[in-house]
Amino acid sequence: MRLPRRRFFLLAIAMPCHAASLCAPNESVVFSCAARAKMVSICSSGGTSTRYRFGTTKKVELSHPDQNASIDTTFRGSYSYGPGFSSYVTFERGGFRYYTYSNYGDDVLSETGTRMANAFEEAGVVVFDGEQPIRHIKCTKVAVRLSEASFKKFGFVIEDGEAFYEAWRASDGFIR
Repeated sequence: MRLPRRRFFLLAIAMPCHAASLCAPNESVVFSCAARAKMVSICSSGGTSTRYRFGTTKKVELSHPDQNASIDTTFRGSYSYGPGFSSYVTFERGGFRYYTYSNYGDDVLSETGTRMANAFEEAGVVVFDGEQPIRHIKCTKVAVRLSEASFKKFGFVIEDGEAFYEAWRASDGFIR
């Protein structure tokens, strides 16, 4: 049986929300971005279970916690306002610490209208072995940003982010 065009059109509009993430249809997209041919997503089920996923829609290469694990409460994060909004969500796995970050801001203009800072957006994942960043996966397109609202809605434990931001500054943005 063929669907009337109107119904098909409405279904097509509803689908892209999860098409740009690795989240299941019953999960909320906390963060998602494309990193070349792969994707990075943080997904939540009703604010009680959070999952990090990395890979493609055909093959998720890393899912934390593992599918069979109980609800994970180890996701932590930090956010701050500077010129713009900087935030990250982090977890530990196998002796490594993963930081999914999202930094963005609008043009900053002086009172006279002179541009003092350009709009920017950068996001990605940095993997640390101890205090040393060993891998930086930069997002090429952000679908859903981390936000202050996501920290509140999904119950991430807020931590002092100074160590992460110090490492960021010391390594020139983890070598762009």
